[in-house]
Amino acid sequence: MVINSEKILPSLQSLLCTPFIRYGEIKINLVFLIAVIWTGRTISIILKHIQDYYRFRHLLDLLPEPEDQRLYEIYSKTYVRGQLSKVKIIVHDSVKSPAIIGFLKPVIILPNMYFNDDELLGVFIHENTHFQFGHCLIICITELIRACFWWNPFFKELKLPT
Repeated sequence: MVINSEKILPSLQSLLCTPFIRYGEIKINLVFLIAVIWTGRTISIILKHIQDYYRFRHLLDLLPEPEDQRLYEIYSKTYVRGQLSKVKIIVHDSVKSPAIIGFLKPVIILPNMYFNDDELLGVFIHENTHFQFGHCLIICITELIRACFWWNPFFKELKLPT
């Protein structure tokens, strides 16, 4: 079956562009209404992400750094020129696995469990690699794309790098 688009597309364009509300010089059509809803929802999602991030960062800033200087000594062994040299390390009971958060002022969070020196060195090298390859920035870009296409079910399944 062949659909003749020469008849369908002009009528669809007419439907989308015909104003249905007029108030003086202001004319509101379906395209404008869709654009306002899309933009409004996108902005609200982005603002929610920003608010959640700042709350989490504030929580991390309130948490004390560990007294165990062994963490920083082992971390200093992972420093390679051009990589991250100064980082805050946090150890907390509610953390399930190590992670690095932030790309301007990075924080490494660790679970409250014992790591021997080799395991810590491996964890710090792994987290530095995430920082070096810009995975935090990639996550931000991914979330921005997901926020812009909030209506698309395929983008909801867009996976973040781990």
